Amino acid sequence: RSILLPFKIVLLIDILGLVVVCLLQAPSQEKDTTATSFRNIVQALRAATKPGFYPLAIFTGAITGFLIADGAYRYVYLQSLGYPVIFIGLVMGLSRFVWFLISHNIQYLQRISIRTLATIDLFLFPAAYLLIAFFDNPYVVGLFFSVVIGYQWARDQLYTTEFIEKYIINHKYKATMLSVTKQIDYVFQII
Repeated sequence: RSILLPFKIVLLIDILGLVVVCLLQAPSQEKDTTATSFRNIVQALRAATKPGFYPLAIFTGAITGFLIADGAYRYVYLQSLGYPVIFIGLVMGLSRFVWFLISHNIQYLQRISIRTLATIDLFLFPAAYLLIAFFDNPYVVGLFFSVVIGYQWARDQLYTTEFIEKYIINHKYKATMLSVTKQIDYVFQII
């Protein structure tokens, strides 16, 4: 009986969620009379090359792709250093806390230019990984991982805002161009 109780609770929550979703009203949408063609998308991709969209997208994609790809090895590395398995989630939790702290103080990072931020990133991320390789204390390494990951996710929003405000000329293709930056992330993850 007690083993079925969690399943019954989840079933009740799912049914409640289904009822709420069925009661939602579709928002009114304006009809766009201009058709989006393949030619328009190609023109938007070409137009983005002029202001330097792609170099910044490749730079941020390399950092983000590497940090996401190393996630598969991060916890194995910590365990090889003797980090207790029970504390593995603490690294992710601390990174979310760092993300929260930096995001709530992001106005200080917004004061510097994107070029300066990219220069900081150029030295910060390799230096962090060199420090991670230098220390063999699993708690210090876990702390470095938490700070690097939290900072990376917090500052990612600054780059997205920069792409939208300065590098995406035609705002009609905002989603397309932002998906290009994510595709670049994925390419670096695969590599």
